[in-house]
Order: sequence, then structure tokens, then C-alpha cells
Amino acid sequence: MKKTIGILLGLVVLIGAAASGYCYHSERTPEYALAQAAKAVREKDESLLVQYVDVENLFEAAYDEGAEELAKEVENLHAMYPEDFFFWHDTAFMRQYAKDHRVYALRLLQGIRQAYFTETPPAGSIEENPATWLGGETEKFRENAEGECTGIREEGTKAYASILVHGKDTDYGRLADNLLFELEMEKGADGRWKILRVSNVKDLVYPITESAEKYWPMQGWQ
Repeated sequence: MKKTIGILLGLVVLIGAAASGYCYHSERTPEYALAQAAKAVREKDESLLVQYVDVENLFEAAYDEGAEELAKEVENLHAMYPEDFFFWHDTAFMRQYAKDHRVYALRLLQGIRQAYFTETPPAGSIEENPATWLGGETEKFRENAEGECTGIREEGTKAYASILVHGKDTDYGRLADNLLFELEMEKGADGRWKILRVSNVKDLVYPITESAEKYWPMQGWQ
């Protein structure tokens, strides 16, 4: 389960860093929505966050799409990381595992969200309190990475923002460095835009897994 949390954490919490890459535009533009999402994460303003990010959809899509891509690539991942027991299974097992742990994982993500935005002191270990400990880890990633918006394309009521993450020369920064996110956004009836999901999960599976493989040993785990 630790490996799943690590991969999911990478797919979701780094958006806090990624969304910080933007240029100022008027309120009814995708750029403005990115700016407000970044401000919300930076200033820990949850009421502002939900105005510009569909958090529930973001979490659910990241989990479901990430788990499916992980399941499809498990044979290749086993070949790349033969000593990692998490990848010693087939696609069917991985899909069932993701299904069995979905409720727990989504509840945990909500707990991380609450811990981060309420600035709850992190537990001393993940075993003691996974949500608050990972909330503290979220803060570390945010402090050690920032994003550059490299392009936005609009397709009717949808927009896709490419965000390149630049990590600092630190342990946490190097794990995030050079990750490229594509955020799918949607224009509401009032003309305002909202972040819905990470639309390039497939492209992120291998780099996020590589970071996760480095992250857990960094925490003293194998």
C-alpha cells in the first residue's frame, strides 16, 4: 500500500507546485484559474481552491486512471524494478487491488487535503497517522518545486494547460524536477474556468514510479 500512496501522492500533490506557473490574465481565462489555484495552494485557502479546482473529480480521476495505467504496465515495471514486491503481480491482480483499496485511498487523500490546508502538525511517522504525515510531505514538495506554464490550448469549453515542474537541488526537488503535467480545465456557464483532472496520467506513470522508487528509500523504507 505504501507504493500506491507514493505514486498517487506524486500524481496529485505536485499539482500544488505545478499550478504556480502562470501569467496574469483576466478573470475568465484558463490562465487566471491557474493563478488562483496556485494562490489557494500557496496560501492554504481551501475556499478559494474549490472555486477553481474540482478536487473530488481530480482525486478520483487520478486514482482510477493512475491505477489502470499501473495495472497495464505492471509487467514492464516488474522488469524495471525486479526487487519491488509491489510489481510481482499481473494486471488482473493490480486492478482488483486498486478496486479493493479505492475507498481507503480516496479517504486518505481527503485527509491529506485537510491536514495540509489546516496546517495540522505532521505525525512522526506514516504508521502513526498517514494523513497528517503525508500532509507534511505535501508541504515539503510544495516548498521544493515550482511550475512553468509552457502552453495552454483551448478547445471549446475545454482547455489543456501544460505545466513543467522545476525542482530545487534538494532531495524533494530532484524527485519533482522535469515532471510535465497536462491539466484539463472546463469553462463554466459563468465563463470561469476550473481544473478537472490530470489528462496525461499515462505519460506520468514511468517518471512518477521512478520518483516513488527513490522516495521510499529516502524515508528509510525499501
